Amino acid sequence: MKALVSLLMLAASACTMQAQSYDFLTLKKAGGSETSLGIDHLKITFADGQLIASNGTQSFSAPISEMQSMFFAAEATGIAQATATDASQVSIVNGTLRATQHAQVYSLDGRQMPTAGLQPGTYLVKAGGKTFKVIAR
Repeated sequence: MKALVSLLMLAASACTMQAQSYDFLTLKKAGGSETSLGIDHLKITFADGQLIASNGTQSFSAPISEMQSMFFAAEATGIAQATATDASQVSIVNGTLRATQHAQVYSLDGRQMPTAGLQPGTYLVKAGGKTFKVIAR
């Protein structure tokens, strides 16, 4: 019996589990925008139909009806909806990139592309510290 208990204890100690380490809570709105907050000192409250999250240095607030999901993540995300001003900064017209400032074009698999002679399709364009998904028709 002692041998069985010892064997079980040995097996249990060999099967240690480790929880994944998550440093951020990501809040995703129905429109697709995401905001990540560090989880240290994170406080979430609900008041007057609003979700309010704050960790002392960052805060987030949105109507509950606009929330799609919340999830823990190892890295922060910052996916935001493009504004009309952002959208006017870059476009692809007749296969040529039009941008208000220096820009780089990438295929969806990460290859850098020329700024002219682009075939119809979807591209990622980096301009002004932001990345845009642009469709060439």
